[in-house]
Amino acid sequence: MCIPVLPTVEEVSELVSDIIKGEWWNDEGMIDLTIATNGEELPNISGGADWTFQTGDNSYTGSCYHYRHWAVTTISREDDNPNEIAENLVDQLAELVFQ
Repeated sequence: MCIPVLPTVEEVSELVSDIIKGEWWNDEGMIDLTIATNGEELPNISGGADWTFQTGDNSYTGSCYHYRHWAVTTISREDDNPNEIAENLVDQLAELVFQ
């Protein structure tokens, strides 16, 4: 039996921080963020989770569609705690992967 592997809070926090600093915003200063995983390791990288993200709406295209488990949030350009947002996203994934 394989133990599921998730992205770390640090990895997701870095992504969230980059998004907050970026030019991704809609007219209301918000953007949707989805992260996704199958709970598997990256090939040839011990302990590294295979995961991806997409921003904007969750239409029928995007990098997350190749993964089973999704975590979704909305980020504001005013958010000042990327780590808290990352913890929430990783917790969402953990609930799905470890069911």
